[in-house]
Amino acid sequence: MSWANELGQEISGRVLTDDAARDAVATDFGRIVVRKPQVVVCPASAQDVARVIKFAARNSLSVATRGGGHSQTGQSLSDQIVLDMTSLNQVTRVTEGAVTAQGGSSGGRWWSTSRRSASRLRS
Repeated sequence: MSWANELGQEISGRVLTDDAARDAVATDFGRIVVRKPQVVVCPASAQDVARVIKFAARNSLSVATRGGGHSQTGQSLSDQIVLDMTSLNQVTRVTEGAVTAQGGSSGGRWWSTSRRSASRLRS
């Protein structure tokens, strides 16, 4: 069994090995640095993220995390595992002074959820 298949057995999220998924996360924001990973992991939970990191450490594999892909010098790239955090995109809590969100949440999701929640807090 390959390590990619083994990793897929350890998490509830998706482990993608197809060229389209790997090409989509292979460049930095400026498209200057190119590094195509062997797998792209779309975690389903924070537990999946922890399992991927532990798996990588056990198997001496490199991991890069990717949200919006805005790294300009290749920090969000890896030859082995890219954790695509966009699958963890929920705003989980909004209070009067703070917004708590998962690692793949985008600014647009924060603002729309915050506006809706703020109007409920004022009511």
